[in-house]
Amino acid sequence: MKTKLLNFSILLFLVLATVSSCSNEDFIDESINSTVTILQGGEQDDGTWFSVVLTNPGADKMKVIKVIRDLIKCNLATAKYFVDNAPKEIAIARKDTAEEFKRKLEEVGATVELK
Repeated sequence: MKTKLLNFSILLFLVLATVSSCSNEDFIDESINSTVTILQGGEQDDGTWFSVVLTNPGADKMKVIKVIRDLIKCNLATAKYFVDNAPKEIAIARKDTAEEFKRKLEEVGATVELK
């Protein structure tokens, strides 16, 4: 019994030590409920942010899904959610980053708006 209690205490200590050393960002859920990824980019310091809105994924949805996964570093289910539920805001970014997102998505046939 003492051995089990000691093992449990050690396990509990390790779990608490791991949780306390993690920041809040480690617990952000990148699932379907996470609809907006905020990304900072470039040298622009004027505080201007743009919404990157996928309005139409185009004919080749798989290529668009791959680009979205690469751009916002999300899982497959989240990228597929954005594509299947267009028009959808996929990111909020500085002007140069938002324009880069738009360019890359339009290269694979998607229609994107910056707002």
